[in-house]
Amino acid sequence: MDAYPTLKAVTPFDDYRFLLTFGENERRMYDFKPILSHAFYKVLADIKLFKSVSVNDGEIGWV
Repeated sequence: MDAYPTLKAVTPFDDYRFLLTFGENERRMYDFKPILSHAFYKVLADIKLFKSVSVNDGEIGWV
Protein backbone atom coordinates (compact mmCIF):
# COMPACT_ATOMS: atom_id res chain seq x y z
CA MET A 1 0.00 0.00 0.00
CA ASP A 2 1.27 3.48 -0.89
CA ALA A 3 1.93 5.96 1.90
CA TYR A 4 0.11 8.65 -0.09
CA PRO A 5 -2.86 8.41 -2.45
CA THR A 6 -2.00 8.52 -6.16
CA LEU A 7 -2.91 11.79 -7.85
CA LYS A 8 -4.81 11.11 -11.06
CA ALA A 9 -6.12 14.53 -12.19
CA VAL A 10 -6.12 18.21 -11.35
CA THR A 11 -8.81 20.69 -12.39
CA PRO A 12 -7.89 24.38 -11.91
CA PHE A 13 -10.44 27.13 -11.24
CA ASP A 14 -10.34 30.90 -11.83
CA ASP A 15 -10.16 31.59 -8.08
CA TYR A 16 -6.77 29.82 -7.69
CA ARG A 17 -8.19 26.58 -6.37
CA PHE A 18 -7.65 23.04 -7.65
CA LEU A 19 -9.89 20.03 -7.56
CA LEU A 20 -7.47 17.14 -7.01
CA THR A 21 -8.68 13.67 -7.97
CA PHE A 22 -6.86 10.69 -6.48
CA GLY A 23 -7.11 6.96 -7.06
CA GLU A 24 -10.45 5.45 -5.99
CA ASN A 25 -12.02 8.78 -7.16
CA GLU A 26 -11.29 10.55 -3.88
CA ARG A 27 -11.52 14.30 -4.48
CA ARG A 28 -10.14 17.22 -2.51
CA MET A 29 -10.32 20.95 -3.09
CA TYR A 30 -7.08 22.86 -2.50
CA ASP A 31 -6.90 26.65 -2.18
CA PHE A 32 -3.63 27.87 -3.71
CA LYS A 33 -4.21 31.61 -3.00
CA PRO A 34 -2.21 31.72 0.27
CA ILE A 35 0.78 30.14 -1.51
CA LEU A 36 0.87 32.95 -4.11
CA SER A 37 2.35 35.31 -1.50
CA HIS A 38 5.59 33.28 -1.45
CA ALA A 39 8.21 34.69 -3.81
CA PHE A 40 8.82 31.36 -5.57
CA TYR A 41 5.14 31.01 -6.56
CA LYS A 42 4.28 34.64 -7.44
CA VAL A 43 4.65 33.89 -11.16
CA LEU A 44 1.57 31.66 -10.84
CA ALA A 45 -0.59 34.73 -10.11
CA ASP A 46 -0.88 34.87 -13.90
CA ILE A 47 -4.17 32.98 -14.16
CA LYS A 48 -3.37 31.63 -17.63
CA LEU A 49 -0.15 30.08 -16.30
CA PHE A 50 -1.88 28.86 -13.13
CA LYS A 51 -4.53 27.09 -15.18
CA SER A 52 -1.88 25.28 -17.25
CA VAL A 53 -1.33 22.93 -14.29
CA SER A 54 -1.20 19.21 -15.08
CA VAL A 55 -0.41 15.86 -13.48
CA ASN A 56 2.83 14.11 -14.38
CA ASP A 57 3.80 10.88 -12.63
CA GLY A 58 1.38 11.58 -9.79
CA GLU A 59 2.57 15.14 -9.10
CA ILE A 60 1.24 18.53 -10.15
CA GLY A 61 3.35 20.84 -12.24
CA TRP A 62 3.26 23.70 -14.73
CA VAL A 63 4.57 23.92 -18.26
